Amino acid sequence: MHYRNTRPSGTPLRLLMWVGAVLLAVFTSFCIVAGVRGKLSYQFTAYVVTPLLAALMAAVAGALAYAHQTNRRLLALAEKLRLVAAGDYSARVESSSMDGLAAISSAFNYMVESLDCAREELIEKANTDAVTNLANHGSFQERLAAEFGRAVRYGSRLSLMMIHIDHFKLFNDINGHPVGDSALRDIAEVISHQIREVDFAARYGGEEFAVVLPETGLVQAVILAERIRKAV
Repeated sequence: MHYRNTRPSGTPLRLLMWVGAVLLAVFTSFCIVAGVRGKLSYQFTAYVVTPLLAALMAAVAGALAYAHQTNRRLLALAEKLRLVAAGDYSARVESSSMDGLAAISSAFNYMVESLDCAREELIEKANTDAVTNLANHGSFQERLAAEFGRAVRYGSRLSLMMIHIDHFKLFNDINGHPVGDSALRDIAEVISHQIREVDFAARYGGEEFAVVLPETGLVQAVILAERIRKAV
């Protein structure tokens, strides 16, 4: 599906302008001709024709101004829709007035906020391991590549810790997979409590975990690994 960026032609607005101008010209011409021929008295012209002519001019001017404002707001809404279709979920429309377009603008903003929340939840689920609630293997690969590139670029230290649970298959066979999943969650919680906020823990697969340790040398990584082993 492709979005075609088309702008309204403005035909309804131009049509309204021409109709108003024609009506105004016809009414003015009638008043002038009738006045010249003496068919309209001075009092009738002063107290009836002139106010009606002024009211008609004001109505036409007001209608044109409202049509122009409505057209401008519709163009702004179309532009925001194009941004959302392109993936920009920060797009919002002003809805300060109390007319029908304001209700449409509020509905649009609510729709975009709902889409943004749903997208964030979907991304989080796609990057999270369902059993341990740690990052999954794909998210780990992305983070490791990013941290490795940063370490190479700035010449900083970087350590990678791999954690393997001994005899986990036997534990699963004896106690069952639900108990095994519970054990994985417990170990994941221990790892999360032992690492820093800048560290990145993930379930690598099966009974293996991985921890990316930015700005960490070998000695500090070994100390952390031993602390996690004892906590488990």
